[in-house]
Amino acid sequence: MTAARDQDYHHPANHNERVKLLVRKFEIHLQWARGERSEIIDRETGGEALCFVDKARAGDLYLRIADISRTLEQLH
Repeated sequence: MTAARDQDYHHPANHNERVKLLVRKFEIHLQWARGERSEIIDRETGGEALCFVDKARAGDLYLRIADISRTLEQLH
C-alpha cells in the first residue's frame, strides 16, 4: 500500500463508513436469525410438536442472536 492510500484507509471518515457497513451487515443477520427463531417458536406455541432438529436449531439461533447482539454493542 502506498502512503497516501494508507492514510486514506485509516482516515476517521473512511473508518466510520466501514464500521457503518459492518453494523448494517450484522443488523441484517440479527433480523434474519430473530425471524427464523420466531417462526420456530410460533410453530411450537401453535401446538406443533417440534422435532429434535428444530429444537436444536432454535437453541443455535438463540446463541447466534446473543453473539450478534454483543458484536453490535462493541461496534457502537
